[in-house]
Order: sequence, then C-alpha cells, then structure tokens
Amino acid sequence: MSLYSEFFKGHTTLIEAMEHHESNKPDFIVYHEISPSGDVKESFTYAQIMSRARALAKMMYGCTNCGDRVLILVPGGADFVVAFLSCLLAGLVAVPCYPIRGSGKARGVNRNTQRVVTLTEDAKPSVVLCDSYMKDRVQELGGVSSYFNSAQWILVSADTLAEEEYLGRTRNHDIALLQYTSGSTATPKGVMVSQANLVSGIQDMEGGNRHDETSVMITWIPVYHDMGLVYGMLTPLYLGFAIYSLLPAVVLQQPVRWLQAVSKYRGTHSAAPNFAYELCINKITQEMKEGLDLRSWVVASNGAEPVRPKTLFGFHSAFAGCGLGANVVRPGYGLAEATLKVSSVSVDKVAKTVWVDNEAYARRKVVARQDLADSPEGRRLQSCGGSNISADLRIVDPVLLSQSQSNEVGEIWVKSTSVAMGYWNQPELTKQTFGARLDGVDGVFLRTGDLGFVHEGELYVSGRINDVIIVNGQNIYPQDLELTVENAHPALRAGRCCAFGMEMPSGEKVVVVVEIERSERHHLEPLVVVLAIQDAVGRDHEVVLEDIILVRSGTFPLTSSGKVQRAKARAEYLAQALECVYSLKSSAQNTVERIASKSNIATLRGYMLEYLSDVKNIPATSLDCSRTFNSLGLDSIEILELTDWLGEKLRCQLPSDLLVDYPSIDQLSYYLAENRP
Repeated sequence: MSLYSEFFKGHTTLIEAMEHHESNKPDFIVYHEISPSGDVKESFTYAQIMSRARALAKMMYGCTNCGDRVLILVPGGADFVVAFLSCLLAGLVAVPCYPIRGSGKARGVNRNTQRVVTLTEDAKPSVVLCDSYMKDRVQELGGVSSYFNSAQWILVSADTLAEEEYLGRTRNHDIALLQYTSGSTATPKGVMVSQANLVSGIQDMEGGNRHDETSVMITWIPVYHDMGLVYGMLTPLYLGFAIYSLLPAVVLQQPVRWLQAVSKYRGTHSAAPNFAYELCINKITQEMKEGLDLRSWVVASNGAEPVRPKTLFGFHSAFAGCGLGANVVRPGYGLAEATLKVSSVSVDKVAKTVWVDNEAYARRKVVARQDLADSPEGRRLQSCGGSNISADLRIVDPVLLSQSQSNEVGEIWVKSTSVAMGYWNQPELTKQTFGARLDGVDGVFLRTGDLGFVHEGELYVSGRINDVIIVNGQNIYPQDLELTVENAHPALRAGRCCAFGMEMPSGEKVVVVVEIERSERHHLEPLVVVLAIQDAVGRDHEVVLEDIILVRSGTFPLTSSGKVQRAKARAEYLAQALECVYSLKSSAQNTVERIASKSNIATLRGYMLEYLSDVKNIPATSLDCSRTFNSLGLDSIEILELTDWLGEKLRCQLPSDLLVDYPSIDQLSYYLAENRP
C-alpha cells in the first residue's frame, strides 16, 4: 500500500499539495538545476517557488479571464516550474511548448518554429510566458503569426518577480493544461488534461514506483513531454521530494551525465524512453564507468516508445558492475491521452517477458511457446505490467469493435480516472477517440490506437494499428523490423530507424529508412551496410525490402519528444526530400550493366539453382525460386560470391549490389532477362 494513500484523499489538486508542503516544510529545497559540468547551478525551496508563482499569477490575473490559455515558451528549469504553477493559481490553462533556439533563419529552426506557430494558432493564448531569449524575438514571431502580436508577453525571471506577491483568491479551472501530442505539425492535437487527471496520473506513478520523502528524482526529459512534465517534475513536487534536473541536450550529447547525476546526488528514481538506455549502453565506455555508484537507484522507468527486452538486459549487464540492481529498469506503456501512464511493472514485481510463436503472431494470435526461446520461429515480447489505479484495460477488435479473445492481439482500450477530457476544439475527434463503447459495459473508453494483448494479467504492446504492414497476408510490426535493422550493422544508429509499407501493383512492399552514426560518416561502406540489412531482414522476417535509405546523421524524422515519425518519413521518401547518403533502389537503377541478349529466364534460373544446390548441398527441386537468397541460407559473403560466379557464367561484370535489389532467383532472373543490350 502506498505511503501517500491518505495524502491523495486530502489534496485533490497540485496546488493544494504545494500549499501543504509550503506550510509544513517551507525551507525544504525541492528543486535543483544541474549545470552541464554536473554541479548544482541553482536551487529553490517550496516557499521560494510558491512566492514567485503567486507573483506571476498576480501579473496575469488582471489581463485574463478564467480558462484563458497561456503559452509557456520557457525551455525548462525553475522558471518553467514557476510559470506552470502560476497558471494553475490564476485559473488559466497552461500550454507547455517546444523551445525555439538559434537564429530564426537557421534551417533546423524553421521546422520547429512552424510547430510552435501551428500550436499557437490552435490554442489562441491570451498570454505568452517567456524567457529573455524569446522576449527578444517577439517582433520576429509576430511577423509569422498575428497571434503572437495579440497575446500579452510576460518575462519570467527572478528579478521581475522578486518584489511581487499575489494576495488574491486562487481561481480554479477544470482544465489544467493542453498537452500537445508530438506528431504532425499540420494537425496539432491539444489533449485537455484536467486537475483531477493530473493527480490521478501522479497517483498511478506513485503506486507503481513507490516514493517517500527521502526519494530523489533525476530528470532530463523535456518538460513539454508528458513523461518529463508529469513524472519528472510534477510528481516530486506533489509528493514532496527533491528534484535534480539536467538539460536534455547535455544528456543526449553525453549520456554518462545522466548516470553521473544519479551517482553524485544519490538518485532513487528517474525515467527515459528506450533509446536513452540504448545510448548509455553504446556510448558509455569502461573508462567513463569508473567512479559511478548506482546502488541508490531504485526505479528507472522505461516508456514513451516500444520497450525492448534486449535493452533491459543490456542496460543491467552494462552497469551491474557500478552497483545497478537487476530489476531497476521498469517497463511501462502510456500516452498523453491518458495523462501519462496506462500500465507499468510495479517496483515489487519482476519485469516478465514471453516467447510467442511468430507465425501465429503474424495472424494476431498469441501462442506462448517457451520452447521457442532464441529460435527464429519465436519472438520475445516485454510485459508493460498493469495499472495502479484500477484502470479498466480491454483488448478490442479494431474493426468489429467487440472484445477480443484472450489469445488475440487487438486494440488497447482504457477507462480510468487518468484518461483526459478530450482534444481541444476537436469535438468529433474527441468523440471518436475518447467516447468508445463496448456492449454490456458501462461508461466510455479511450481508443489508444495501439495494438496489444493481455497475458497472465499483464499488458503487452505490439505497435500502432496504422503502422502494421501486410505483406502476402502476413502482419508485420514495424518495430520488429526496425530492431532487426538497427542490430544489423554497427554503423546504424539505435532508435533512428523506421519501416513502412508502400502499396505497389504487386502488393504492399516494405521500405526502411535508417540513420548513419555520426562517427561512421567518413569511412562508411554503404553497400556492406545495405547487404547486412538485407541479410538480417531476410533471415529473421523473410521479407524482401523494396528500398533501403541511409540518411545523414541528425536528419532522421523524429517528433519533438524523440519518437519515430513513420508517416513523415514515408511522405519525405515519396517527395524525395530525405537527406540520402545511399539508396538501394536508385543505386541499382543507376549502375546495373545490361547483359548478353542470349540470356533468358529459364537459363538464368537454372544457373542459380545449380549454384545453390551445389553450395548448400540441397536438391535443386526443393529450392523455392520466390524466396529470398537470405531465407535460402546465403549470408552476405555468399551473396557476393554468387554475384561473382554468375558474372563469370554470363561473361560480364555484374555490380556487387545487384542481388541486394533483386534478392530472389525469380526477381533476378526476370530482371536480367529483360535488360538485354
């Protein structure tokens, strides 16, 4: 049972909890900002934070009406905490926003600036709370959108607020904030999170992760992201324990800074998406681990994107020597529409995995098979636990809208007190997403748009409904393909890969876009990398990739919170807007030499059957000409050897990447037969 059960009953809003702590421990230093060097840059007590928040609320009180929106253009730190709390005190709706940095003319900034403009035009704020950097850009932003000119701009700084004190009555409003989902910039969706939703979300996190007054939160996730805001910032403020905050850029550039902060400040709780744990595994050297003491770490929440069993095992293996406990990393699943969390593996439970039959899983059937462990016929899936606020989780057929059988993959539906009120100014979409009903069940459910299943009482997440690729009647989950691709070659960057389907006359085909590691860009051998990808995907999934695009470091399509944007990658691929280092398809089209006209399909097929039968000691009659060379047992080296052998047979020089673009006997035979001189 949570230590805070009675506290939640007596403090139904974040402000009530803050006022309680201000009254009972005004001098407790609750917030610490860590500099890039790892030292505490500044710190604030409950009394200091609440005094500044009241002062800022007073400044907004006279120029707003209850329920007006306030855009928070403060990138983080204590100023953000003050800005957010001031909105709640004044009965205003906080709108955390993506930071705008750098010159307004910089190419990378334009895209992010457009996100802010689109969000602003949707929220229509009466006030913009900003730092000094943004204050200097008012005129520039006003030229982009008139909404920036009509809003009242207020600078959030210790100097301007130090002498102010808010003495008026606190205004209450049901909506605490608009949490804009990180997706397309053209159609922003502001999730309306209520005061009650916030407290319910905090209660759910507390129930799973268990905190007390001696807990220490180490956070670096951006505050405009639900994980960084609700768990990293608001949960410690509500429950009354210390926060140590780092800049996101510092951790992304040097992941060891995160672990050094845990070690130095005796962190007990922290959270990050799966890719951050991969960064630590891959970027923190043995030398960097010297001096790290992670014995204080109790919970490292892993969520916001698909959680991989390999990551949990790899992270513990990498840092067990630094004192990291075996079950510290806690997988979970959530989304902004549920405030933050839907489920997680509680601190008192083991993070389970299950091996399932691949063939059945492709048909959205769940057949648990422990005997398939480490077999290519099985796949290992990670449990995301359950709810700690008695949420009603259902698995539903997304077409029939009826509850799925216990052994079926379906859409995850949620009914709980943390499910938000809907989308701002989008009543129809709100009804579709937040108003789903099941026959014989009271109340409405949130349709998450995610696929999953429940096994032995715990939730397993498969992926997004709209992302599923169907090839020859087989359901392929892009996350599975992406994991295979990322592990195919060390030159590929973890968490920077997406697979998506393309409708072709012959059926749906698969395209992969993947980013090259920055350290590999000067000595990259793209053909070797592409061959490795084809080899791995053909072996593990028996899928022929239509195209593989290697993109320049730093250009991969991601949301503001670091999630893969498959729809955007697909659109940029179609528009040829990706910053391509190498393309399998264009390379083959531009370099393949035409061969002798005497070649024909039957002859070519016979040549390859002869070669494979001899090399693999398999009767030619048992070889399937439609299967990929990988699935027939050829690795990358053997494919190159086949290319050389076939070139000698045809008395011509074949490009070394020819079999990458035409990876089966049938495809290669037809291509060669049709390309005669």
